Amino acid sequence: MNYERPQKGNPHRLTIDQHVYPAASIKRFGRHDGRVELYSFKHKKNMLVKSNNEIFCAKRAWDQGAEVGYQKNIEDSFQEIVRGVINGNVKSLNSDDRRAISEFFLLWRFRCAAKLEPFQDARFNILGASRELSLDDQEYLEKGNVGFIRPDCTMPGRWFAGIQIKRNIDMSYELLSGRRWGIGRSESEEFLVPDFFDDFPVIPITPNIVLAMDYDDRFLCVADVAHLNMSAISKSREFIFARGFKWCSYAADWRELSFRNSMLVQRIRNSGVPDRSPICASPYFSGV
Repeated sequence: MNYERPQKGNPHRLTIDQHVYPAASIKRFGRHDGRVELYSFKHKKNMLVKSNNEIFCAKRAWDQGAEVGYQKNIEDSFQEIVRGVINGNVKSLNSDDRRAISEFFLLWRFRCAAKLEPFQDARFNILGASRELSLDDQEYLEKGNVGFIRPDCTMPGRWFAGIQIKRNIDMSYELLSGRRWGIGRSESEEFLVPDFFDDFPVIPITPNIVLAMDYDDRFLCVADVAHLNMSAISKSREFIFARGFKWCSYAADWRELSFRNSMLVQRIRNSGVPDRSPICASPYFSGV
């Protein structure tokens, strides 16, 4: 995918590889060597990758101000809650926690959309800028979160992406306000993570812990984990990853699934996620 490359050496230290799902969150699924197992639908193969692999990133899809500004604030608030859940200091989520988690889920969602469909540069119907900015001038201004118009009378699409992602988060949050998030824990089977959960508000935070909307704090049975993993596979666009697929599982009625989505059947078979789970009704994920 084409993107605007910075000057040689990137003197202003602009972020080129922008994580859609945070590197810190990916690392929690890492093995002893820090790598996770990833299945690429495009390449139809499994691979072991680290959290800084470019497959997890967009290439300057939003502006630097958004990257280090409101997006970092949302990530930081979310990671603080996650650390508390993992170390046991957070047993149940309060209203502030729920807001921060909802904002993070929406950030993940709209970042993914910006990666898949990058915003195009905007051209202005003007004779020209009062001053023709050099590339160094442009990068200096972006570092300071100042918008600019290029000498060719265009403005980078990433500026509009940064604004639109924030606007989408604010507008969509109103639909989620008042909804609760719960903590789900698995004692055996592990969760896998999609590149995009779409309209299914679940966030895996470790191989054995997820945050899920409209969900009670509880331990999950094998079937719950399996149904959640099935949803992750069906919602993803480009890849899924996990600590290791051999520790994950899925469950579905194969007769119904084969009839409804043969492509999904092939995805699962190719990924190597084992089918070890009983087919049974799950009180939370049976609708998958």
